[in-house]
Amino acid sequence: MGIYRKKRSGQMIFEFLIAAMVFFGIIFYILNYLSTSVATFSSDAYSDVLQSRVMQISELLVRTEGVWINNTPRSLGLVKFWPILDDSKIAGMDYFCRNNYTDMLGMLGLLEGPYNRTYNVQILVNKGDLLDCGFTPRGAQVAKIRRYALSENRSIVSVDVSIW
Repeated sequence: MGIYRKKRSGQMIFEFLIAAMVFFGIIFYILNYLSTSVATFSSDAYSDVLQSRVMQISELLVRTEGVWINNTPRSLGLVKFWPILDDSKIAGMDYFCRNNYTDMLGMLGLLEGPYNRTYNVQILVNKGDLLDCGFTPRGAQVAKIRRYALSENRSIVSVDVSIW
């Protein structure tokens, strides 16, 4: 004769229910927090990338001479010697931008970037009077910087660079 065991059915204990509710509440809170904060962090990271790129481009244009052969750039730069901007390089850059915008983006290193994006740029010298390259669309996340230099006749020139 064997040992008879009494069959027990599973019982939910009150403490177990409370612990399960707290556990799932914490999991729900973490997932909700991550879904709302990751978008903010990635937007901030993208903004930082844009800001560093616009600083690099403005330094390149305002601080370097570049290599220009027959009014065509091999490397971009608008300076005759710091802080004097070369009027012929500004005119050449205006022509080059209007006719070879994609090549200019390649020279600036903007065709491939983080987040698998192609960037666009707008360059204005004296608010577009001397050089007007590109456009800034409405509603885009844009990083802008304004740099100052001198023209060949020693007047102050502003160089605005925007990237999106």
